[in-house]
Amino acid sequence: MDYTVFPGYNKALIKEFTFDDGETPSSALLLSKANSWIATNDPGKLKVSLTVQFVPLADTADFGDYPPIETVSLCDIVTVIYPKLGISAKAKVIKTVYDSLRERYISVDIGDAKTDIVDAIKSIK
Repeated sequence: MDYTVFPGYNKALIKEFTFDDGETPSSALLLSKANSWIATNDPGKLKVSLTVQFVPLADTADFGDYPPIETVSLCDIVTVIYPKLGISAKAKVIKTVYDSLRERYISVDIGDAKTDIVDAIKSIK
């Protein structure tokens, strides 16, 4: 498995594992525990947290020129693309702000609520 987020960038994590009573610590057992932790936690996955404000295309004059575009709702999975970094990540829509007087969405929050883009970029190096 390759858990490198960017080619050429490697990240070392310090992780402490415990052994059950009767288990004799060995490199094979440690490797097994490490692989199990990697499979469960996916440390190479880019974490995303964005708030996106927008004007719905349906409210623009040129909307009729485009084919119907899929709407994004709460809990949908969207692809966030960072063109300057040359990467993309899938993230869930976790919050929406709706203006009930204008009957339209004002913004959506995408990703992990505990992370922001600065933390995501820092975690890469």
